This record gives sequence, C-alpha cells and structure tokens, in this order.
Amino acid sequence: MGKMKKKMASVWKRLQRVNKRAAKFQYTASYHRVDLDTSPKWKPNKLSVVWTRRSRRVITEPKEWEPTLKDPLK
Repeated sequence: MGKMKKKMASVWKRLQRVNKRAAKFQYTASYHRVDLDTSPKWKPNKLSVVWTRRSRRVITEPKEWEPTLKDPLK
C-alpha cells in the first residue's frame, strides 16, 4: 500500500504544476579570491568555475591561467 500512496503523491504534484511556468532566477557572483595548490609537476593552463544546483550545471568559459593572474574577468 505504501508504494501506491507514494505514486499518487507524485501524480498529484505533477497535476499541480499543469499550466504553470518554471521559476527562473538570475544570480550575480563575484570572485574575491581563488587559491590553487600546485606542484612543480602540475600547473594549470586554463581555469573555469562550475556552478551546480540539483541536476543543473553551468560552466564558465575557461580563462587562460597566468601565475600572477589577479582579475581574469577584466
């Protein structure tokens, strides 16, 4: 009986979403500091940031990395 109840709950949730729009949010993020631990054998050549929320994933454009990089977005 528990499986049937669970299935009906998910069907009910779907019915409540009929004719409704998806919520969209816009965020602004600013990078204040990025620390990377490197070794003599490994140094990055590009850097990108990955933002994830549940099943969504947004990847920033890779920026060329310089050891003295201070503000790559300008």
